[in-house]
Amino acid sequence: MMKKISIIFLLLSYILITTQTSYAINYRNFEDVNFVRPIRLIHQFTEEEYETYYKHVQKRKFYGWQTYLVHEDIKVKFISETAFVYHNDGKSVIDYHYKAKTKELRHYDISVSGSIGISSNKSDKTFKNGLTASLKMDFKYKNQVEIQEETELKIKIDPQTKLRYYYYGEGLITNGVAARYVLYFLREKGGFEVFRVTTHYPRLEVLPI
Repeated sequence: MMKKISIIFLLLSYILITTQTSYAINYRNFEDVNFVRPIRLIHQFTEEEYETYYKHVQKRKFYGWQTYLVHEDIKVKFISETAFVYHNDGKSVIDYHYKAKTKELRHYDISVSGSIGISSNKSDKTFKNGLTASLKMDFKYKNQVEIQEETELKIKIDPQTKLRYYYYGEGLITNGVAARYVLYFLREKGGFEVFRVTTHYPRLEVLPI
């Protein structure tokens, strides 16, 4: 009798304990991305567009970078991943106990094309040969901001509804082209892109099936 009661209890009450560790943001792999206004990422630039943008960085200089921004701080809303979805397609209410500990680092990500390079290690990722400094962007230090959050929820999932837990965020994208000159000679040329996360947190919602 006790065994049957235990089985019924397990069927009606689900306990989920998760730990979300920090991970590097790769915005091209997000489940869903929505821009507040139209934008083309550097991997979407056509050859003709690149040639048009390169005209803005073709003025030679003794040493250093010439840069041109195609898009600057375009707001993006995204769902980085869905942790789980639970459907209650039965006729009885299910008690769902959710418990999670989130440890997250706010990250940025960068992409390049052409001959522009990236230098990366476990905790940092920057453009090579001083392009990061030339862009005068402060995204580097934001990789060190740590957020810790603990969540515990007890939810009753009504029949014909589903529970969804996912990570929602917002960020800014800046991209363009750049050319590096040494003694007036062109050494590197290509596109660059910076994605900065401004907010990133878990969401839990119950929706009708």
